[in-house]
Amino acid sequence: MTDLVESATGASTRGGFADKPVAKFARSLFPAFARLAPNAAANLALKLFLSPPRVKTPSWERPFIESSAPGELTVHGRPFRTYSWGNGSRTIVMCHSWGGRATQLGNFIKPLNDAGFRVVGFDAPAHGSSKGKQTDMMEYSAAVNEVVANFGPVHGVLGHSFGAGNALFSWERFGFDVPRMALIGCFSNATWVTERFGEILGIPNSVMREMRATLETRYGGELNWASLDICKFAQKFQGDLLMVHDRDDNEIPHFHAERIVETAARPGVTLMSTRKQGHRRILRDQQVVARVTEFFSADT
Repeated sequence: MTDLVESATGASTRGGFADKPVAKFARSLFPAFARLAPNAAANLALKLFLSPPRVKTPSWERPFIESSAPGELTVHGRPFRTYSWGNGSRTIVMCHSWGGRATQLGNFIKPLNDAGFRVVGFDAPAHGSSKGKQTDMMEYSAAVNEVVANFGPVHGVLGHSFGAGNALFSWERFGFDVPRMALIGCFSNATWVTERFGEILGIPNSVMREMRATLETRYGGELNWASLDICKFAQKFQGDLLMVHDRDDNEIPHFHAERIVETAARPGVTLMSTRKQGHRRILRDQQVVARVTEFFSADT
């Protein structure tokens, strides 16, 4: 998984990870590599797919780390970092993006604390201050469940991008009780993520199919890519669901949020659309922060 770039019309564009030297090198390598050694190409594709980028924590996020109550949980035998802010009677769990960390959603902390919520975040394995080099949706969703189980009962889950999709996947997989979810920049199905990854790196479809099959085998049939449909998870979710998405998001286009809302098609599912905030700046948009806080506070 990586930064995902596609125009809102579905036409291919490039940017972010796609413009980095490693991506350009991979696009020159994979077509020939796939012809000569398809199994090895699939293994390399999987390694790249499961390796989140490590980005230095920016200075504006440091105060959030310093003001937190830190902790540690374990998933799949691996420890990962947790953070807690405030002493409210209700808890909101924040789920960060691929290659991200808890404090990327730091601008939501004070408004939620002021509204009476305790806020809990975590650095998933291979992210932020947690150790590891690789992870996947199975481990991330299990980590979400561990956080909910240890800090619950949970009033709401706030997720961004990869963390948004995994919030619903974790709910579907483990069945924990949560009445509200706010999902920002969410993808509509996991297969699209793999297909876009393959497109960015020039990986043939046959290699991508083998890559998905290899990961399915690793989990002994528990993982089925065809069933990782976030739209269907949203349709089954009976709590209130707020989708937030920017119309100028070039990594996960706006149509993903539209599909989720249209599939769910019920009262309690709403869409907030922004403009010119992109995939990441949206997390610091004050109107978004206010709307999400209002959403979680509606029945308090």
